[in-house]
Amino acid sequence: MRVTLVNLHPKGGMLHYACELANALAQFSEVEVSVVFSRAARRDLLDPGVSRIDVDLPKSSALADLIVGLPHLLDVRQVSRAVMKTRPSVVHFTNSHVFSDIQLRSLSRHFPLVRTVHDVVSHLGEERRNFDKKRGRMFRYFGKIVVHREDLRQRILTMYPHLTADRVAVSPHGDYRLFLRWAGSRSREPRRVLFFGRIREYKGIQHFIAAAPLVRAAVGEVTFAIVGFGDLRPFHRALSDQSLFEVHNSHIPDEAVSAQFEAASLLVLPYLEASESGVMKIAKGFDLPVIATDLEAFRHAIDDGETGVLVRPADPEKLAEAISTLLLNDTKRAAIAQKAKERNDDGGSWVEAARRLIKIYRDLCDQVSARDIL
Repeated sequence: MRVTLVNLHPKGGMLHYACELANALAQFSEVEVSVVFSRAARRDLLDPGVSRIDVDLPKSSALADLIVGLPHLLDVRQVSRAVMKTRPSVVHFTNSHVFSDIQLRSLSRHFPLVRTVHDVVSHLGEERRNFDKKRGRMFRYFGKIVVHREDLRQRILTMYPHLTADRVAVSPHGDYRLFLRWAGSRSREPRRVLFFGRIREYKGIQHFIAAAPLVRAAVGEVTFAIVGFGDLRPFHRALSDQSLFEVHNSHIPDEAVSAQFEAASLLVLPYLEASESGVMKIAKGFDLPVIATDLEAFRHAIDDGETGVLVRPADPEKLAEAISTLLLNDTKRAAIAQKAKERNDDGGSWVEAARRLIKIYRDLCDQVSARDIL
């Protein structure tokens, strides 16, 4: 079976996801794996067994990059041509991208298509109605839709009644251990609390910021590190306290990620909404204790008080209490990290994700073959 994964995001979580999945699929002898990537994507995250074809897209949304990339943007069929070169049995779009989405109709005439949906619903701060309607129209091109948990499968079937149950499947999301290749640069700081990732309204960073002075009052000297790109202007005054906050408001290169997770005592995910969290998948690779809000996405991954701590969303006081409790109790913090590690040893596997996807691919190919015969 020849499987082609398509991911046009040149950096960040979507690139990491596609690389980890491609590497896992390539471990199965019955699968030949190819990827279609942006030429701007780094080249050292794929194993030798994965073939790669590049397409030319702007490196970013910056005006200079868009101008340079304009001739390639006008070549709207380059993704289709790249996919054709791989001669796939099935094509798996590991995420959505405007430049591949416009070619779905054409590709669906030639190949069975699969799509991973990471966020079943649009998030707070996004234009939900238009987002959901547009995505619902695109789903008609895919023989299989893949989500990461059964509750998300039920949710998507409810949201989009035109999807039959056999078209929506579940495959787990593996842990991001790829960052361990850059580990070893920093020692863990006993009172360093980390918020990591893109700054978006639904991630509840305002509650992380509001909890910080309450934690300092309870434990004394502490550092709240905010590491990620996004708009922090609404919090400029609060974040001006450099004795409390350390801010790296930019995109973090892959090589610098491990240092942040090695140095922290805790990762805090104060989200107001979540379908899944790639940031939590990174923390698992570093055995870093996690405090998260009591949402289904985190409830699924954390046994409260055992492998992490869950707190009520939008409650800075309860969040501060949970952070303070763990910062003041090294033994409890270590026990949570150890139990989380034991749980991770038999879960979070990309190989298991690949195994399930291979079955999904085969089922889809069999369905297409049966229709052709009829």
